Amino acid sequence: MARLQYGIEDAREAAFNTVDSLKASKEQFITYMGTIGTVGPLLGLVGTVYSMIGAFMQMGAGTAKPADLAKTLSHGLVVTLVGIGIAVPSIFCHAFFKNRLIKISMETANVTDDLLTQMYHNSRKPGGDTSAATVNAAPAAIKTAK
Repeated sequence: MARLQYGIEDAREAAFNTVDSLKASKEQFITYMGTIGTVGPLLGLVGTVYSMIGAFMQMGAGTAKPADLAKTLSHGLVVTLVGIGIAVPSIFCHAFFKNRLIKISMETANVTDDLLTQMYHNSRKPGGDTSAATVNAAPAAIKTAK
């Protein structure tokens, strides 16, 4: 609002810079959710590969009992399930909050623009400065009333 004295374009630029700054700070948190959603399946993949290596090592040593292989492979599948379980909600939250942030920032920019435009036009007096004419007309009106 203080920038209106320098013109409406300057005030708009300052307001939109503020909106962009706040949006960027909130996007940092949303990016973390996207990163967790990306890393989750990779964590699961590491668990699967690790369990397969363990199973192949047991088979290579000749001590591969079906129960031992199942135990080793099931451990890797649990890690895979945990990775997917972390990723799915993170990806959903990332998309949800990113879209919500875009919507809120656009609505805020529109409301800000409308408010600045309204305040700018209300601060301008129609037909120039009429305060001097009103002051000069007041003594004449008093003289006529006497």
